[in-house]
Amino acid sequence: MNKLLSKHVMKQNVRNSWKMWTILTVVLSLFITMITVVMNSPANLDRLAELGQSPPNMTDLYAAAFFGASGMGILLMLVYLITTGNKLVASEVDRGTMSFILNTPTTRKQIIFTKALFYIGSMIVMILTMGLVGITVSSAVGANINIGNLWLIILGALLFGFAISGICFFASCWFNKSSQSLMVGAGLPVAFFLFASMSPLITLNDAEFLKYFSLNTLFDTTAITGGDIGGFIGQFIAMFAIGAVLYVIGITKFLKKDLPL
Repeated sequence: MNKLLSKHVMKQNVRNSWKMWTILTVVLSLFITMITVVMNSPANLDRLAELGQSPPNMTDLYAAAFFGASGMGILLMLVYLITTGNKLVASEVDRGTMSFILNTPTTRKQIIFTKALFYIGSMIVMILTMGLVGITVSSAVGANINIGNLWLIILGALLFGFAISGICFFASCWFNKSSQSLMVGAGLPVAFFLFASMSPLITLNDAEFLKYFSLNTLFDTTAITGGDIGGFIGQFIAMFAIGAVLYVIGITKFLKKDLPL
């Protein structure tokens, strides 16, 4: 494994990305904490009881507001994936930094596998941190939550992030210019998010078929909360396959293409 990884490249990527990663993760964790505490405060629960309503279902709320394909958590994760993905390869080639790394004893395989591992790992830790914060705070306030379903939703968010990161990684490896990399690596994920956000309007105007142009369609949290195992298992497999194929193509392209030395 050491032959495929470089400590220097890993440290460089951590230095380049830790500030954005920390800010976004802290912001999301604070939002999850605040919403959980407010929704389960004695005053709010008493108000719901007076109206004859049940305590809020935090699993559904987390799915809609944070971990779902149109949630705040996924949106901020997209910001991180797009920005960091472009920096991994395309930006370094564009600025000439990659030529410096290639003139060291570090091999191309070490460079690209280390960058891929860092990219995927940082995304996983971001989502898991959000999930653990939600579970911990919900347990502390005695919220109404289905932990099993929430873990499945978190797994779905991880696979969705893996697929989206695959697009960004592929674009960064394929193009030598940041502008070209961002056209694909940012353009497609943003378009997918907009299609998902407009899905109610699309449905009302008999254009429901348009939602299938969005990768977000593969992450349906209602299938998980509704217990439709057959529905979301197929979606999970599809998201993993898309991400894996794009990573393989991106790595292969980087290893074979001509780069300025």
